[in-house]
Parts: sequence; structure tokens; C-alpha cells
Amino acid sequence: MAFTFIAIALTQKVMLFLGYPVYAVAAALATLLIASGVGSLLGHRWRSGLPRKMALVVVALTLLMGGELLALLALIQGTLGQGNDQSKTMATEPEGVVT
Repeated sequence: MAFTFIAIALTQKVMLFLGYPVYAVAAALATLLIASGVGSLLGHRWRSGLPRKMALVVVALTLLMGGELLALLALIQGTLGQGNDQSKTMATEPEGVVT
């Protein structure tokens, strides 16, 4: 269930950047499946000393997800031009209305 929530949130963020829902779903699911596969491969090596390593993994994932969020927000704002005057006027005035 958590995997689905993460996939939905990631798809929404990627959709802002890519603009097309189909591309966003494909990119988000591909990223999640590849990351899950890599995690599964690396998980077999961590069997001994599991409680201590799990605490390290939780801290590392928390820091990684926070960094990813900041990087993604900066990327979206930098490439989509947040604060642009055209985006404000387009959002408030319907097309075809002359003021």
C-alpha cells in the first residue's frame, strides 16, 4: 500500500515536469521498479547485524528522500519558470477574453 502512495505522489511531481500523464507514469514506475530491484539485490548482503543496519538504512533513506524532494522542487521551479508574469495572467484570464 505504501508503494502505491509513493508511486502516486511521484507520478504527480513528475507530471508537473514532463507535462504528459503517460510519460510521468512510465518514468515514475520505471524508477520505482529499478530502485526496488537494486534494493532487493543489495538486501541479501545485509542479513547479519540486521537491527543496527536497519537503523542506518532508515536514517539514510530519510536524508535521501529529503534531498530528493529539495532537488526535485528546485528542478521544477528552475525549468518551469515559477514567478513568470505570463503564468499569472494565463491562470486568471480565460482564453479569448479581451480586457
